[in-house]
Amino acid sequence: MYSNKMFTQFVKCQKSLFDNSFAMMATLQDQGHQMMDQVFEKSPLSQDDSKKMCSYWVDFVKQNRENCKGYVDSGFDRIMDLFAEFKPVSSVEKPSEKPS
Repeated sequence: MYSNKMFTQFVKCQKSLFDNSFAMMATLQDQGHQMMDQVFEKSPLSQDDSKKMCSYWVDFVKQNRENCKGYVDSGFDRIMDLFAEFKPVSSVEKPSEKPS
């Protein structure tokens, strides 16, 4: 019973760690995207084709980022379901004493 609770808490901690790290990575990528947009807007040398290509690339990365998050979240959900299936073990039975 205690090990099931311990493993559940461990998985929740790992999920929280992943969520926080993923949110930080996504924020950095979004800020990079905003900086890239500003460079394209301010630069007189930028062409529409290169801006379209970079926009396509950014959309592709964002879509795959969300797909990755979904896959990892479903994995964590499966692990939590697996731990929910285990029944707690009651007390360990002592072997019966044999008469001498």
